Amino acid sequence: MKKLRFLVAYLHAGSMDLAVGVFLITLLTWLFDIPFAWWHPLLGATLTILPDFDIFLPLIRHVLFGTLTGADNHHKTWLHFPVVVLPVVGVVGYVLGGFEWACIAVVGVFAHYVHDAITTGKGGGSWLVRLQRTNWKYVHEEETPTHWVEHNWLKWSPLSIIETALGVTALVATGIIIALR
Repeated sequence: MKKLRFLVAYLHAGSMDLAVGVFLITLLTWLFDIPFAWWHPLLGATLTILPDFDIFLPLIRHVLFGTLTGADNHHKTWLHFPVVVLPVVGVVGYVLGGFEWACIAVVGVFAHYVHDAITTGKGGGSWLVRLQRTNWKYVHEEETPTHWVEHNWLKWSPLSIIETALGVTALVATGIIIALR
């Protein structure tokens, strides 16, 4: 049961990123006058969680075997190096859809990095890859991913309340934009 609770807590932790991604792509396609398509929200959500794709293996290991330690901090993989990932995402967006889609892709992924830098403890992201010795982050807490989940997401905390409210707000704003189209 505890493993299922951790899985739900991780999903809750990512829910604001998903909602913000849906909002951003809806807003940007509207601003760029791109006709709305059913797959836009899926793409927006994917873009904002793209850097967190590196959490899936440690999370699966935790759910199956109960092991998740500070060494599994996914914010230390190349997917959390904005100086590398943002240009790649921009080029892919440009090749697949032109300037507008390059902008949409970069903004979606960049939103994730900003969120991590503000809200995560030790390991907010290494903005300059290995040109710096430590990751930049706004919150300076020494905690493992397991402690972070227990402290912030297995119970209501200021972080979980704020992020849930922001996620709901993003979805409401998305509905308003869709209604205005």
